[in-house]
Amino acid sequence: MKNYSLRRVSPSTEALLARLNGWWRSPAKWIGWGDVPGVLEQIGNSKEPLAIPFIMSFGIVGNERIRAQALSAIHRLFSSLPIEFLPLLDEALRPAWIPEYSWHGMTAEQIPALPKSSDAELLYLNLMSCHQSGYVRAAALQTLSAESTATSIPFILSRLVDWVREVRLAAEIALRNKLNPIYGDEFVRCLGLIGRLARNSRYRPEFTVWVEDLLRSRECAESLRRGLSAESKDVRRRCYRIAVSSPSFPFRDAILHAIADDDVVVRRWAFELATSRPGEDHDAFRRKAAEDPYGPIRRMALEAYLDRETIEPGELERYLYDRSATNRHLCQRAFSERLGLQPAEFYRAAIRDHAAKQPAICIQGLAETGNPGDAILVAGALQRSSSRVRRVAVQALGALGVGGHEQGLCQLVSSDVLSVARVSASTLLEKRAVPAEAVWAAALENPDAKVHRGVLRLLRSTGKWQQLGYYLRAADSNDSDFLDCAIELMNLWVEKFNETFTPVSEGEALQLLKMLECVRLGLPVDLARQVEFILQRVSQ
Repeated sequence: MKNYSLRRVSPSTEALLARLNGWWRSPAKWIGWGDVPGVLEQIGNSKEPLAIPFIMSFGIVGNERIRAQALSAIHRLFSSLPIEFLPLLDEALRPAWIPEYSWHGMTAEQIPALPKSSDAELLYLNLMSCHQSGYVRAAALQTLSAESTATSIPFILSRLVDWVREVRLAAEIALRNKLNPIYGDEFVRCLGLIGRLARNSRYRPEFTVWVEDLLRSRECAESLRRGLSAESKDVRRRCYRIAVSSPSFPFRDAILHAIADDDVVVRRWAFELATSRPGEDHDAFRRKAAEDPYGPIRRMALEAYLDRETIEPGELERYLYDRSATNRHLCQRAFSERLGLQPAEFYRAAIRDHAAKQPAICIQGLAETGNPGDAILVAGALQRSSSRVRRVAVQALGALGVGGHEQGLCQLVSSDVLSVARVSASTLLEKRAVPAEAVWAAALENPDAKVHRGVLRLLRSTGKWQQLGYYLRAADSNDSDFLDCAIELMNLWVEKFNETFTPVSEGEALQLLKMLECVRLGLPVDLARQVEFILQRVSQ
């Protein structure tokens, strides 16, 4: 469900609701129901639960066809609401009303007489627990407490934080009556809702204890097991914490299930718990953590291994090629300080072996641990077929030294894909390896117009007046995107002009004025006037 439907109805649904509201106010209601059934059908198909408050009153009209259509629409809308967001619907239900036949006109005495033969009718009774009258809410809870159905449980839980004390007491009594293993699946489904309600100051912690004690029972073991595979992350997280403390649920089963979960919070919690519990096979869990896709979890495994008195290079080597720079650095220090080995040697050997896996990480590692002499080995990777490897090789050259490789980097700027060309240009400009003019000329040779714009933005690192020259030259382009980019950067240049003081020769200022005249027609009038004023002032 889209997030907007939890805050407001969409314009299309709002238009349908306006038609219903108009029907209540028009004379047509005295001669027939018109297109009301069709409108209710469309609203029911919208999957926007916050439309429910606006059609609640149709659930008590005298026309059986309309009532059934409204109940069906409400049921379909409610089925699209994640149960933990029930408090949002509860807030929306209280103020919503329609002048005549309003469901807010219901009294407590009418509640027990509401039909309960279908799921849609039971849901309507449940929604009465969100009525604006405390008497009606209490009557609805008393009726729901006597019903042997699980659908009322989330509504009972919601009323535990009601602002009326008598309603809260009625909800507590109803909850006690529902604490039965046959409702285990529904209580599991409501764990996310319980977590949200627990933030309310009127919520009492013992309510959570009651529910969790029920779910720890042997009769609820299968419900708890199904909760470990629930779609909701909140439900799964709470189920795992209940499962590891349940006498009817094997601890190891819960942990093995948790470390395979796609929620990184669950996996991290599971590894921390498993490795801190006495009597568990810590090495087995550590090896599984070392293969986790999430870097901080792999770091937990690495730190656990480094806590040992003795470590082996074979066990540690995998972390030299870790995707996480933090993990690599930690491993590199361990190689140097505890094993007396140079990690750079491992990276050099891997780079020379063209069949080695993860060449990009090997190049990064060598840039982190190598010396300027390794630049020649890294430069060989500029010819690799992978653009990622070439890009990382350029970044490594920036760290090790680009001396002697300037021509190769300029070639990448003029011919490679955007990511590689841009990082090559950035490295050359940052290290001042070649004049900015050479980088600009190489960029214009690249057939990809995106490279032209990317390098133009990088030229902001050049001198103040040199920048303006590049922007004016770019403004002479027939490429509209390139022209727009030049105008954007020129506006920024004018905006920040007074932030720095850089003298300019009279000849350079006059040259820039001539360039401005050549491109004036392609520039916004105000921008051209501002640039001209600046150049005239500095040339005097």
